[in-house]
Amino acid sequence: MGSFTNWIANTFYGADTLTAESAAIDAKRQALNRQSADAYGPAWYEQTQRNDATGTVNATQDIANEFKPGALADNLKESAAGTAGSIRDFLAPVLEFPLRIIPPIGWVILAVALFIYLGGLAYLRRVIAAKG
Repeated sequence: MGSFTNWIANTFYGADTLTAESAAIDAKRQALNRQSADAYGPAWYEQTQRNDATGTVNATQDIANEFKPGALADNLKESAAGTAGSIRDFLAPVLEFPLRIIPPIGWVILAVALFIYLGGLAYLRRVIAAKG
């Protein structure tokens, strides 16, 4: 019966072709693992070799490493720094242009005009009248 199932697998699914492709992929992965050992260190490479030998990955340990004390805080700090940098990079040219073209006396005049427009004089009159 086994030869019949092998014949079906080879005929309909191309099992020989898949086995050859799988071996080629495994060889490429091994080559990448050897190259990555320089970046991640020998302990990482040894772990990948153990995973290959057993056909398993220790997902529990990988997940536990993501949730080490301080890992979340570090990730949040990196995210906040990246976001703040993006906002700063966007706002700097937008705010720099008007600050550069309008002289300081113009900003003072603009602030006084805005104070008067928003009712600042009426407020000052009420405060002065209340004290007097």
